[in-house]
Amino acid sequence: MPYAEVDRIAKMIPADLKMTVKDALKAEPRFREMIDANPKVADLFRFAGEIEGRSRHAGTHASAVVISNRPITEVCPLYRQATGEITTQYG
Repeated sequence: MPYAEVDRIAKMIPADLKMTVKDALKAEPRFREMIDANPKVADLFRFAGEIEGRSRHAGTHASAVVISNRPITEVCPLYRQATGEITTQYG
């Protein structure tokens, strides 16, 4: 999809920090019309719903420490960085 079209659709989403794709579809009736008229818009909303809430990137914070009385693999998800270092996946 052209960036301009995606940008136009994104700007129609209500400005609410707790807004979800599902809530946006309920709040803006024009979205349903767009989805019915264009399979690419339908795909856009489907993909957005699938990735919503996922981490956007991996990073390291220098001052975080996880202390546990159980093996770390039982209490938090882990991630191996390109350098080989193992870090937690909490953000």
